[in-house]
Amino acid sequence: MRASYILNLMIELGSKNSFREMGLTENEFWRSLAPVLNGLNYLIEDRTITIKYCKGEIVIQLQTAFERKIASLKLPVLPVEIHFSDLTQSEHKLFLERFDRCFQRGGG
Repeated sequence: MRASYILNLMIELGSKNSFREMGLTENEFWRSLAPVLNGLNYLIEDRTITIKYCKGEIVIQLQTAFERKIASLKLPVLPVEIHFSDLTQSEHKLFLERFDRCFQRGGG
């Protein structure tokens, strides 16, 4: 399944939360977050980012990072929860597309 199909399905079902296991360190997350926050009103407290978005709010919470081992390979994993409140489906989708685009890596 394509990620965009799953994203649209979650939004259609009215999910107010999103979860990502991101393949990066916490330091890499903070560096990549800057373009997501550009032009938005936000507050960062410890490992929680609260964003005023349209007429609603988005809260991003970083969980405890860990390493995923595949044979001798170790990959960083940073679980991230995103909570949405008082947003329309289109606003929800627009923000997640922006978030995912800013964290996209590699070619293709």
